[in-house]
Amino acid sequence: MKKKAMVIASAFLGLLTLAAFPQPASAAKKKGTIKVASRTTVRDKKGNSLEKYRGKSADQLFDEKAKTVNYYGIHYVKETRKRIRAYYYIGHGGYVPADSVILINGKPAIALNSNSYVYNSKLKRTGKKYKVYQPLIYAGKVKYSSKKGKKDKWSYYSGNTKKPYAIPKVYKKKYLKIGKNRYIKAVNVFSIRREKLHVKGPITATVKKNMYSFDSRLYETNHLYKKGQKVKLDKCISAGNGDNILFYYRVAKTHEYLLYGDTDYWAETYYESTYSHDNLKIKQHMDAGDFLPGKTEYAVAKDRKAKKLQTYDMTGTAIKGKKILNLFVHVDGQAYLLNPQTKKIELFYHLQDQHLIDEFFWFETQADDEDFKATDQYNGFLKASEFKKAKLPTIISKKAAKTSDQPASASQLAALKKEIAKAEAVQKKTIYKLSSSYRRDYLDYALSNAQKALSGNKGEITFAKWLLTNSETYLNGKKAPVTNINKLSKAEYERVWRIVSDATPPGRLLQAGRWHLAQKIQLHLEQQNLQIRLCQQDDQREEILEDQRLREEQQVIVYR
Repeated sequence: MKKKAMVIASAFLGLLTLAAFPQPASAAKKKGTIKVASRTTVRDKKGNSLEKYRGKSADQLFDEKAKTVNYYGIHYVKETRKRIRAYYYIGHGGYVPADSVILINGKPAIALNSNSYVYNSKLKRTGKKYKVYQPLIYAGKVKYSSKKGKKDKWSYYSGNTKKPYAIPKVYKKKYLKIGKNRYIKAVNVFSIRREKLHVKGPITATVKKNMYSFDSRLYETNHLYKKGQKVKLDKCISAGNGDNILFYYRVAKTHEYLLYGDTDYWAETYYESTYSHDNLKIKQHMDAGDFLPGKTEYAVAKDRKAKKLQTYDMTGTAIKGKKILNLFVHVDGQAYLLNPQTKKIELFYHLQDQHLIDEFFWFETQADDEDFKATDQYNGFLKASEFKKAKLPTIISKKAAKTSDQPASASQLAALKKEIAKAEAVQKKTIYKLSSSYRRDYLDYALSNAQKALSGNKGEITFAKWLLTNSETYLNGKKAPVTNINKLSKAEYERVWRIVSDATPPGRLLQAGRWHLAQKIQLHLEQQNLQIRLCQQDDQREEILEDQRLREEQQVIVYR
């Protein structure tokens, strides 16, 4: 009897082994087909990337194009205590993440952003509940359009340039169909066909760490949002381009923005979107609009084949050897300029200072050589006729341009002197002292230029006054209040160092994997003004670990 029991137990263990380890593709039963996104690496049963799959590199199977393959089952891997990920078994010991799948049996794949109950057509729960990591099929209809309508709350990218919006049919305003008489809430869907399902908004997000908000100019405020706090958001903007882009969400019914992150916004899976950054937890994103610093516009060259664009000075004369490489440039004002020799008046766009652009678009090179300094760009103009029309504030009107070469009037000189006095007073204030070095440089140059322009003509006086006023609008220095000067919180500490890095001139603050700082740093407020001081650490202390520094530092001295 014991021997018989041992045989049965042995057979039972054998069945468990077969169940635990997938059979080869030749023996396993085909479950269906999946279309897998390009650049998906084949993995092992634990979710680790394979080096080789069926004799070839495991990252080459889905390298350039999405590919349809057979699958033989779904495998779940518990990566952490709270995180489980699903994988499709494609045979021969290979697995692909379920969130890399575009189509399941030829139908759109759905990826969830939270656990989701299933409802019937009467909106009653059926008792079935899908976990966030379980893949589903979208069984509803889709409308393709060149633009979204007012009633279209959800959409995703269709892949069609003429009709980019794929708008899923929503049942009873809230639900998406996943089968016959089976629906799930649309708000619980992260993506369809591996394209993020964007929502019209507003949306609710959770703050993942203590963080300060930004104002409408994206200058940091003193308003601290705390970890775990729920916030309603009603707008998304992007600052920058390419891999150096940043995304911000506006807090509903305010002028405050919270930083979401960088390219994580484009994450194609909820897994990446949730775990790749530490700022905001967002279930569904909103479409992002462009942010341009100041009263700036993109000016696009009419001739896309032009390799360089000529710049001009205040008289409309070409600046020798100074050309712009980028056909998409930032301009912040328009001026009619009178050429004193030809007496011809022509419309020009004022080129925004490259360093001010750098804070949001730092990878863009406006100039074609290192000698094209900020001082050239402060006075640099581009011919409006070479660009598509831009809507900009007027620096010098067409009427004023006719007499711009004449001596300035007493009232013009008085107005400029008033602006000069105002700027000199601003230089003594916190808003100037704690602004980034480039912003201070802009005001310094504008002030120097205005003082020289006092002996100039009407046109030079007008431009100098505008430049000085414009430079003041970019100042963003602000005190950093702290709760306990001897025990800074992480958010306060990070903010102090953002002020340090912004306010310190280039080359003074070194970075090589970590800040080269003094062993002890102090923060103090003198006469209610935050001052910044940087003490460079000698080479012998370069290897001090950041976490050790954070424990030992109790005070920070900051100066510009």
